[in-house]
Amino acid sequence: MGHVKIITKRATISMDRETFIRGIVQQVADGASLRFFSSKGFQIIAGGMAKKLDVSLCRENIRKYVLEEEQRVINEIKKAVRNKLVYIKMDGVRKHHRDFVGINVQFYCNEKQSSVVKTLACVESKERKTGENLADIVVNILEKYGIKLTNVLALVVDSASNMTKTANILNTMSCQSEDLENEQQELTDPSSFTEENLNEMSTRLNIHHQRCSVHLLQLCVKKGLECSSSNQLVRHVRKIATSMRRPKIMSSLDNDGYNRPKLDMETRWGSTYKMIDRLCELQPAIDKLAVGNDDFMVSEENWRKIRHLKEVLSAAFVTTTRLEEEHLTPGDFVREWAALHHLLSTKTTCVVSSTIAGEMVRRKNLLFNNRILVAATFLDPRYRILMKDYSSEAKATVANTYRRLQNIEQCETDSTMSPDISIVNSSSSDEQETRDNFDSILHQMEMTENERSHKMESPIHHSIRNYEKQKPIRNKQNSVFEIINDEKYDTILRPIAQTLSALPVTQVSCERLFSLMTLIFSDWRSHMKPDLLQAILIIKANDLSKTD
Repeated sequence: MGHVKIITKRATISMDRETFIRGIVQQVADGASLRFFSSKGFQIIAGGMAKKLDVSLCRENIRKYVLEEEQRVINEIKKAVRNKLVYIKMDGVRKHHRDFVGINVQFYCNEKQSSVVKTLACVESKERKTGENLADIVVNILEKYGIKLTNVLALVVDSASNMTKTANILNTMSCQSEDLENEQQELTDPSSFTEENLNEMSTRLNIHHQRCSVHLLQLCVKKGLECSSSNQLVRHVRKIATSMRRPKIMSSLDNDGYNRPKLDMETRWGSTYKMIDRLCELQPAIDKLAVGNDDFMVSEENWRKIRHLKEVLSAAFVTTTRLEEEHLTPGDFVREWAALHHLLSTKTTCVVSSTIAGEMVRRKNLLFNNRILVAATFLDPRYRILMKDYSSEAKATVANTYRRLQNIEQCETDSTMSPDISIVNSSSSDEQETRDNFDSILHQMEMTENERSHKMESPIHHSIRNYEKQKPIRNKQNSVFEIINDEKYDTILRPIAQTLSALPVTQVSCERLFSLMTLIFSDWRSHMKPDLLQAILIIKANDLSKTD
């Protein structure tokens, strides 16, 4: 009997302590529990390496590593948002009988030449979600990241009353934190705008309320489905779909190669559309079942109505999907909204489509109360024509944003300069001469400020006038940021357009955060402490690899 030679393979791995700890943090972010690292299996694989690198694998130290990595990510975000005009997105969720508030920030990134989204927090709220409490949460998070309230252009939330109140409270706080007299001074030429527009500018908002466009569209569709004719039709479809889900019929459908029928959730019209769509697909099977069975009987007139309802909901469903894109810009949103409204308006014989179209007109007025959205679309050469009825408001907001960017730039310049102040010990005989000199200094300062204001005023209005004379861009293939960053775009308007085009029109990133939260905050980890959960979410949501 021969001897079996056993060959043992060994691997030498080169790794430093920091990389090893980052790997541990990444595993926690990916779902590993703190106990996993003290398990027998992990100790066999990496226990020796941990000892040599002097890395403790006890629960408290693993927790410390995660919190330290969270702080590193926070510092990176603080650096990225420093001296920038930003947008805040907020939404709430309830999981495992605990309430959480998710907060994101969106802004234009020069390095990426596009807008970026960062997760700031997902804090547990044990208080009622009133406007005052939510505003306090936002202010505390902004302070944590060094974001001035005056640098927030808009708060993106849904249309709930507490969210609307939060936006109003934050705007009031922002106005109070500035010198109101200086805040009301416009860098605009009064002859360029109407008296009505100037009055509107004098009471302008610092923090605008951007309603979630997807949420508004859902409300419009929901209103359309509430009309009696469509409501009755949907109930009929639901009854047939329920009957077709009997085991015997489902087996028959499987054998014949049909897809199975779907049932909707009555509170979500998207699932209602999918139910109707599937039922239309199954029409041959339903007609076959209807022979001798009145439960499946559908008249030709009802099939026509069902198909028509499907077309209307399909258009809204496709638009909703497009509005949920990660890098949707204000101009793209306005175009999608206008296109859907135009499509539904042409279906004048359908009560559902006309109801949705009418509701969209009413909701549009709420949307365009946000002048940031109006100005951002105005500065998008592809869709500027859609803002022809709002041109005065758009130009005023462009000038206002120009001023705010100038103020940030001036503050940044001032912070880098040391004050040139000297204390002079003078005798009483030199006192009058000193006063005269100081009056001369004040006069010189006034002359300089007037000259600076004049120089700042002229370029922006010249640029706006030239921009309005330009032909619209018909090429829809390029994104708005590609167009703005092109050398042909006005250099003065460019930073304004970059800032305004970064406006988020949905809360989709908050929903993605909550979806990620579901994976981490599972049934097995439902007792996780709030600070650890937030740390993991900040690390995971902001992507560990992208913060290097």
